[in-house]
Amino acid sequence: MKRLRDAWTAAVHSDSVSTAAAPSPDMPPPSSRSHASALALERRRPLATSSKHTSTDCVSSTALMVFRGIGAGIAWTLAVDLYTLVSASDRAWREHLALHAPPATTRRREAAKLLLRACGRNVLMFGGFLTVFGGLTCSMEIVRGRHDVLNPFVGGFASGLVIVPRELHKSPRYMLLSATLCGAAAMGLYQFIPASSAPAPPSAAHAPLPPPAPAPASLAEL
Repeated sequence: MKRLRDAWTAAVHSDSVSTAAAPSPDMPPPSSRSHASALALERRRPLATSSKHTSTDCVSSTALMVFRGIGAGIAWTLAVDLYTLVSASDRAWREHLALHAPPATTRRREAAKLLLRACGRNVLMFGGFLTVFGGLTCSMEIVRGRHDVLNPFVGGFASGLVIVPRELHKSPRYMLLSATLCGAAAMGLYQFIPASSAPAPPSAAHAPLPPPAPAPASLAEL
């Protein structure tokens, strides 16, 4: 009788210990919570990290910026300059042909000439801006060994000096102001646009289920 009472006491004690150690079904395990916290922190753009770019990466990224600048220049020409030429009135065309074109020049020929000239100017402007920005930003990152907001600021500042209008060349104050605004815009875009390649944290519906609680020992096993 004493042995049976001792066995019953041991079984009740084992059941209470296993129930206390089992995690709640409504609360995810600590490993799942720590993994979700780490993913949430990765989605935030850090202020400064160590750089892992090489010179080969800079060359490839700068070449990509060149092609993007060419595409942006062509798109701007078709969206803005072509629309301006098409929507010009007949009176404006007659005045332009009388002042800036030879007598035998037709309207269609002059429009094609103006469109090609505008396309070349836009391609040079956008291509130069993005090339200087991408190349200088990546070069600064390699030289400094850090990936922070100072690199895009320097790249945007130099790019602002490249695309500054010719009318502002006589005023160093406005040149520096426009370049500083470009650098600040580049720095803001770097800081406030989240990393799109970071994976989304798992939701509560897709969180892993906790392991089942161990069954209490029976009297027969004792």
